[in-house]
Amino acid sequence: MSSLRTHVVLDGLQEPIWGRELSRCWHEAGFDNAVDVSGQAAWLAPRTGGSDAPGGRCLTSAEIKQAAMIARAFGLEIRDRAGDAFRPDNDLAVLRDRTEKEYRRRLAVALMFGLPALALHYVGPYLAGDDSPRRMAFPWLFELLLVGWACVAAAWPMLWQGALSALYLRPSADAFTSLLIVVAFVPSAVGVIAMAFVETPWFSVSSPPMFYAVVGALWVCLLQRWLLHHFSSRLGGRATRMLSGHRHLVFAWLMMSLAIGLIGGWRLSLAFGLLLPPMLSLGAVNDWSPGWTMTLPVFAFAALFLGLPRSLPLSVDEVRIEIAIGFGLIMTMAFGAGWSAIRCIEMGRAWSRES
Repeated sequence: MSSLRTHVVLDGLQEPIWGRELSRCWHEAGFDNAVDVSGQAAWLAPRTGGSDAPGGRCLTSAEIKQAAMIARAFGLEIRDRAGDAFRPDNDLAVLRDRTEKEYRRRLAVALMFGLPALALHYVGPYLAGDDSPRRMAFPWLFELLLVGWACVAAAWPMLWQGALSALYLRPSADAFTSLLIVVAFVPSAVGVIAMAFVETPWFSVSSPPMFYAVVGALWVCLLQRWLLHHFSSRLGGRATRMLSGHRHLVFAWLMMSLAIGLIGGWRLSLAFGLLLPPMLSLGAVNDWSPGWTMTLPVFAFAALFLGLPRSLPLSVDEVRIEIAIGFGLIMTMAFGAGWSAIRCIEMGRAWSRES
């Protein structure tokens, strides 16, 4: 008699080798399991056979907490509950539906607080009436409050998992996104608050705080996360299409962002960092973009992004962040369109086999 399986959602796991390592660690801890990295899910059960693990029983609450502690070493906070209490006989479809709705709500929160912050960013200088940064103190302060609350209310799961990844030295997508948000938000917040104590503000009307970069990063990563969980059941079993070695790309992009920051400054570094789509490893959505070939649009646009002002007489210094955010949204639409087409492709193949 086999043990009852308990399903969990693995939100944000994008490295296939980490999925195999996680499965091995769970097995060594006494759990039968299977990890579907591309489907962002797994199941666990007490190992059958032997006197210490009689077959036919369910996971206990203590055991699922032990499994969750193991997953945290991989930068993951597993989702196992469709309600307020743990149920070992949970249903994966219900868990996926709950996770999708959660990220849809979080995206709505990010839009609700991000749109007024963007309005203050772009309209505030006209309302201030002159180029004095002191006249922008209150608009920037309101931006700080709006964006800060959006980070807490909308992006907390990613920030938490990013912190876990950093703690265990795992260069994950959540760690990189969290770093971008922190690097954009913290200096901006400190600079705005410091206006009450320093004579010369850190920012000017022409070089304002980078709260709008935080808003763009939130929108892109939350939209991608929502679409990913919306189509996660179709993505299951496609781990061979993911980037093997995605962690190396994340680390390399971080190093390039730091180098660009040393050469071109803080704003250019953030803009370059925003070009890396958080869900890129799960962007292989069809037969024409498996593995590392899906990175070609990102690399090509990054080269254009850095070289365009020098190769053509175009001034894009003022809108680099907006360009990077726009590229992220375009990639998100491409991911979503590909994920939505998977079922049509599978139905076409099934029809061909039957014919």
